[in-house]
Amino acid sequence: MQKQQYIWGLLRIALGWIFFWPFIDKLFGLGFSTKAADAWILGGSPTSGFLLHATKGPLAGLYQSMAGSAAVDWLFMVGLLLIGLALLLGMGVKVAGYAGTLM
Repeated sequence: MQKQQYIWGLLRIALGWIFFWPFIDKLFGLGFSTKAADAWILGGSPTSGFLLHATKGPLAGLYQSMAGSAAVDWLFMVGLLLIGLALLLGMGVKVAGYAGTLM
């Protein structure tokens, strides 16, 4: 029983890192998936690359029209931060799980 708890705890932390790391990379532009020049703190849009170039299908126009919107950028970044922290710290894990699925 003890071993399973450690495994689930490590999986929760790993999943939290999956959400928290993109927040840090997009905020500061560390060069992994976001160039330094495209950092959010320097005025870059963390959602524009995905929403402009990775959307296809009947709703592509809707998603592409949202690219670069300040409200969408804020919602995305706050979502990454809060879901990542909730999973890393173990607080509100159930809510973070639902929010991560919705995101």
